[in-house]
Amino acid sequence: MRGMILIVHGSRDPKWRNVFGTFMEKVTAALPGQAVILAFMELASPTLEEAVVQLIESGCNEIEVLPLFMADGGHVDHDIPAQIRDTRVKFPSVVLNQLPPVGKHPAVQAAMIQIIQTALQTR
Repeated sequence: MRGMILIVHGSRDPKWRNVFGTFMEKVTAALPGQAVILAFMELASPTLEEAVVQLIESGCNEIEVLPLFMADGGHVDHDIPAQIRDTRVKFPSVVLNQLPPVGKHPAVQAAMIQIIQTALQTR
């Protein structure tokens, strides 16, 4: 069974974390029965490894990791792959794949352009 981890940076600020918690509730409602979980790189839980454990416990043996970042950079290019490598060592029977950051997806870029256009038209 396939699962997905949506990974974000992390923050001590509960207001910041609540934005992603609300987003995760919307994802869960839109994908009933799908194994999707939110993880934080740092400063909050669950971590990537903790999220992998939760997905394994729900029956997943292949997990996609989708960075909810706008672009490549230190975290996407180095930190997330390092966390995935470390997690693979602990769970060698689970396939872990990192997807490109969500901000590189054409649909996300198109949505952002639309938001910018709307903002400029309403002022």
